[in-house]
Amino acid sequence: MNRPAIAIAALGVLAGSPAPAAGDAAAGKRNVDTWCAGCHQTDEDDKKAGLIDTPSFADIANRRTQEVVRAFLAKPHPPQPQFRLTPKDIDDLAAFIGGLKK
Repeated sequence: MNRPAIAIAALGVLAGSPAPAAGDAAAGKRNVDTWCAGCHQTDEDDKKAGLIDTPSFADIANRRTQEVVRAFLAKPHPPQPQFRLTPKDIDDLAAFIGGLKK
């Protein structure tokens, strides 16, 4: 197969890819206040520093895509606690964090 044909085939696959689910940022904020605020600086109004070596959510938003945040939350690793997040929780948290991007 030649390169143009491969490129056209790849575009067809990408065009058929489902868009990431849109989350509810307000619901994400409620979850953040419950689960995350003890360790992370969660928004610009949150004046506490968070734990040492724990990134702020604004930093995460500016360094990671919502897709990367979703993947991380789906399979968290230490030192993050092992929350049992539903796919909707993950989408909502990613929407809230993504909304902090500047």
